[in-house]
Amino acid sequence: MTGVVPRAIAEHVPVVVLWAGLCFFLWMFLVAESLERTAAAGRFLSADGTDAAALAERYSYEWRHGMVGDWPLFVPGFFAVAVAAVLWSSGRPTRGLLVEGSLALLLALLAARLLTPLGTRWLVPTFERDTGLSLAGSPMGATWTGALPGVLTVMSWTALIVAIQRWVTGATIWPLLIPLGCYALLAALRPGDFGDLVRPWAQALWRFEGVAIVSTALIPLITAILWWHCVRVRLSAAR
Repeated sequence: MTGVVPRAIAEHVPVVVLWAGLCFFLWMFLVAESLERTAAAGRFLSADGTDAAALAERYSYEWRHGMVGDWPLFVPGFFAVAVAAVLWSSGRPTRGLLVEGSLALLLALLAARLLTPLGTRWLVPTFERDTGLSLAGSPMGATWTGALPGVLTVMSWTALIVAIQRWVTGATIWPLLIPLGCYALLAALRPGDFGDLVRPWAQALWRFEGVAIVSTALIPLITAILWWHCVRVRLSAAR
């Protein structure tokens, strides 16, 4: 009996890790939307007539991708979800993935929504510091509608990671059709976003910025570690 409880807890650790990664990803999206709504409502004052709404839209995009605001890594949410998704999906049946993944996503969205005000209180002073604008009044909150692009983005990314994991462990490429469909929809809804991400990243690399160098180096490193993990799971299942 003593070993049953720890084993049961250990079995649920991966889905908790997934939930945490999804929550962090969606939280960044919602906090960024809160900044955009605050600027669109005219609550940032500018001494030189700067378009606060346009500036906040650009800043929030770069912030949620870790490119401004003193993040230690670019795209931290994508890194977190990628690692969590591989650890969670390894060895689980497809039906279990759908049920657990949907539940984790729903609970992550609720938690991220509750935690958004804390993030907004952190982001607004950072935005003021970096832009010279000042907040007049209180910041606006995020919306459930604004969370939809974030939900679709994290679903597409998670589906891609799980499909690759299934491809490595099951030697079938068909699961990749699902994330490809998701990304086609995402590209139609949010055209140009990929270029907006690649350009500042490439520029930061050109300037030899430490965060850009470390973030770029982590991509092949984490990919190799996760690939090795998937291969090990496949070999264990074949025994």
